[in-house]
Amino acid sequence: TEIYTLSLHDALPIWLAPYNMLVEILWNEFYDEVSPGEAEEKARVLLPECQAVFAKYHLNDHYADTPEYSILYTELAGIIQLLLEDGLQ
Repeated sequence: TEIYTLSLHDALPIWLAPYNMLVEILWNEFYDEVSPGEAEEKARVLLPECQAVFAKYHLNDHYADTPEYSILYTELAGIIQLLLEDGLQ
């Protein structure tokens, strides 16, 4: 019997990565503004607004392990901040 351990990123298809990244940013950076229970719904609303940012990066199954991940994370956090300040519902 072999036991395999998968991370959350390993277990999810790549097309879910942008949504999950938005949820992660909301949990980590905006916990005072967006409760954990609201983060998933807010990520669904944010996703179309952030598509242009995601389009600039070549996302793949190992993207979280690259230096570009932190650049994308920072850029998204800034855009989310602006959208929340503008009253994105």
